[in-house]
Formats: sequence, C-alpha cells, structure tokens
Amino acid sequence: MHFRHQNSSRECSGSRQSDVATSIATTTIHHLSDSALLRFTDDDRYCFHVTPSGRIMSQNCIKYDDMVAIRDLVQSKRHASMETLLDVMAGRICGHVPLRRNDKAALNALNQTKVQYRVKGAVAGKYLVQTDSMKANVLLQAALGRVQLNDDSLGFEMDTCVEMALRIVRALMEYCMESDAGALGLMAFRFGRSLALKAWESSPAPTKLQLLEGVDWDLAQKLDAHGVHSIRQLRDMDPTQLGRYLNAWDCEHLLAEAKTVLDFHLQVEPHVITNRIEIIVQNAQLRQVHRITERAAPNGYILLVFTKSRILLLRRDITTTPTTFMVPISGMSSISIHLLHTAQLGMDEELEVQATATDCTVQKVTKQSLHQCTIPEAFKHGRHGEVQRTKRSAKEEDTSKKAFHHHQTMLEPATVIPRDDPST
Repeated sequence: MHFRHQNSSRECSGSRQSDVATSIATTTIHHLSDSALLRFTDDDRYCFHVTPSGRIMSQNCIKYDDMVAIRDLVQSKRHASMETLLDVMAGRICGHVPLRRNDKAALNALNQTKVQYRVKGAVAGKYLVQTDSMKANVLLQAALGRVQLNDDSLGFEMDTCVEMALRIVRALMEYCMESDAGALGLMAFRFGRSLALKAWESSPAPTKLQLLEGVDWDLAQKLDAHGVHSIRQLRDMDPTQLGRYLNAWDCEHLLAEAKTVLDFHLQVEPHVITNRIEIIVQNAQLRQVHRITERAAPNGYILLVFTKSRILLLRRDITTTPTTFMVPISGMSSISIHLLHTAQLGMDEELEVQATATDCTVQKVTKQSLHQCTIPEAFKHGRHGEVQRTKRSAKEEDTSKKAFHHHQTMLEPATVIPRDDPST
C-alpha cells in the first residue's frame, strides 16, 4: 500500500476538500502506525505495509481492543487453559450481552448444573451470575454443552456470543502462529473448533457421534449403548450387525457417511545422521469414500509441529495422502507433532519426539476419554442379575472385613493387675 501527498496551487473549493481529505488520511495512517497495525518502510513516511496484527484484525473483523488483548495474552507467555480462554473471550464480548434482572434466575440455574466451569462472583464469593462477563461465560458454556434454552432472547444472545468469540479465537490462533506460540495456538485451535461444532473437546461419545450427518441424539444413544463410541468404530461395523442394533434393515447410508470422514494418522521416521525427522501422513482407511458434492463444513487436517519456543511446521488443508514433510531437529530435545481434524472430534493424533545427539525416540500420546457411557459386557449378554449378586457379595465381604478389623482393634490385650498385688 502506497500513499502520495500532492499540493495543488489552485485556490478552489475542490483543492480545500482535497487538503482536508489528505489531512484525515495522513492522521489515520500515523495513528495506525502508532498502534502497530502499519509499519513504514525505510524511514519513508509515505510508503508502508501492513503488520501481522493489522492483517489478522482486518481478516477476522475484530476491534482494535480485541487485538490488543490478543497481543497481551500471547506476549505474557503464560500457560492458558480452556478456562482461561473462556474468561478472555467472555471479557471481550460481554458488552454485546448486558446482564438483565430477569436473566439472573435462568443463568444461575445454568451455572449450577449445566456448565463445566462454574463462574464465581468476586464480591460476594458465591456462584451467582453478577456481571456481563459472567453472563457471556455461562452462555458460551451452554452453547458448548448443547443446552436447550427456553428463553428466546437468551438463545439469540448465546448465538451472538459464539459468533463473536469464534472470530476472536481464530484471530488468536493466527497471531499465535505468527508469534511462534505453538502451545497456545494449539489450545486456541481446539477451542475454536469446539465453538464451531458447539461441542466440548471432552464431550461424551453420543455428542461426538452427532457430528456425523444423519445421526440424531436417539440414534447416537443406541450406538453408544451397543459399544459404538466413535466414527471409526461405526465405519468398521458389519451392516447386518448394525441393523440388529438399530432395529433397521438399511444401514448402508450411515456406514457410507462414516466412511466419507477423513481418517489420517502419523508416521515418523528419524534421520539421526542429518538431524531431521520425516513426517508421513497416511490414510487409515484402505478405500476412502469421497463425497460428490461439497459441504459447507471443512473436512481436512492441519499438521502442527512445534517446540516450547518455536513452530517448526504448519500445514493446513491436508486432504490427500500420502504426504511427506521433512523437519530439521538440530539443537532440539522435545518436539510435539499434532495432526488435527478440522471438522470432527476424537480424530486427532499426537506424537512426542525426544531427540538426543545419537538417538531419537517417538512416542504416541493417548488421551483417555472422561465422559464415555460404556455398557459392560455382562449387561450385553443378559447377566445383569449375576453382576448385581457379585457386586453385593463383594460389598458384604468388604463390610465384614472392616467390622472384624474394628473388633480386633477394640479387643487388643490390656495390662492386667493381679488382685493380690500390694500396689492395688
């Protein structure tokens, strides 16, 4: 972008208007430069280019104050959890959802039982919604938990909060990538994906199954009750067995939809001599089913490789395999590799590489689901009574052992003094 100032010798209204416009433009440009959104080139006050902050702010349509908050969060280099990002986003969007008196009862009810992180008032110290920021926080968590709101105005404000927070968190992720803040950028990506899908990263299996088109809540509950907890398990099921589970004859469309979801995995080959690692992205499916028509939701992967201090590799929109990348690891001891699905939960893969001067080890990082309703095998085979009897007998045996131990403790031998002892 270039700007040139040109004086006019003619004294007319047109030239005066031009001078006013030039003054406004010059003042605006210098203000943008002072705000670190523009940078002048080689001390030339009329030649400048846009900084990463200005580009990210413009692309994501966020306010300057939001961009300043993003810069402060990234430059602070503090560890940011999901709860921290919720607080930051709520503080930025709370001005658009003011707290009303008649909202407090519904918001307090949500804050008690329907959110993962209960908000607490700073003044009274109670778990009551008292500020605009607390209201925005609760509404964001209600959207992530897919809570049905009976109030239409609160439902509209919840959608507004999600839309605004999504733009800010995407700007945060982009700025993290520009600033080599890999860990915070990873957290921002996961939070933004959760907002876009309206589902927590740690959602139960039925919620993740509902992200597949054609699967509603009732169908997801049936699949989860029969041991199908993920899209991968659904994709590999036998159509006849799936039909028995769902009491339906035609399940081919559901299996076909599951097979259209991209499922890639990572393979890392160390090259110790050249101080590099070869990252290979491969397809986990032998035969990938492709959609004929495009969908609005993206269906691809992002590859992010970073250390504690810098980002080594960032590749977006990976939709074909096999794909190979070479990453130098000279002078680095610990490297995190993340393959992130853009439109599904539970389809990511994470590897940790520990490198030394003579060796390089690769370890897969597994995360155990905390919210999974799995029916035990005994219930599947109709042995519910046997399981209950086993649990009851084990409980009774444990109770008797505790009682016996307490009885033995109370009957410990005491010091006995004979009656004929002169000291009595």
